[in-house]
Amino acid sequence: MLLARLRPGVALRDARLGERAILKELGLLAARLHAAGRPPAGEFLRLGQSSLGRDLAVALEGQPEGDELDDLARPGHEDVLIHGDLHSLNALQADGAFKAIDPKPHLADRHADIFEFVFDPFLELPQGHRDARALAAERLTRYATAADLDADRARARTRVIARGIEEQLRRKASPSDWDLHWADRMRRLAAALN
Repeated sequence: MLLARLRPGVALRDARLGERAILKELGLLAARLHAAGRPPAGEFLRLGQSSLGRDLAVALEGQPEGDELDDLARPGHEDVLIHGDLHSLNALQADGAFKAIDPKPHLADRHADIFEFVFDPFLELPQGHRDARALAAERLTRYATAADLDADRARARTRVIARGIEEQLRRKASPSDWDLHWADRMRRLAAALN
């Protein structure tokens, strides 16, 4: 895969735009990427067949979200090539626009490109459940609107992936403090989106 060199390459997180503008810019970038449509058959692995997809399936086996994951991972005729790791540190500004870097491309429903919410350490939710629910909904709606996604489908994907990551981290033989902190963060995110 050939990517352009971006100079000066200021990360979206460092562009001093504020959280709302960052989510909007990421959503607009996702929409531009998804507009490329479906790649040639057989060129890219489906998200559900990737190591992330398999790990999530194992982590959610026997959990209510396991069946949801099966439904969400089912191939569809509208699947596109998703970035797979689109968050505020993987979008760089160059020539007056933001461009995606460090893709983990997979074929999937475009609503699966929600990794900003599960991988960006800057989007911590408050401890209060009511505040967390309102903030998570506002963030997801802002991103989904800019990315031309159905907010409910994006919310379902984010919730299920967060629960899978939580289960993966908690099942580690010797989870570190960081693992436990991230697992708690994923638990709160999933609960806020429930």
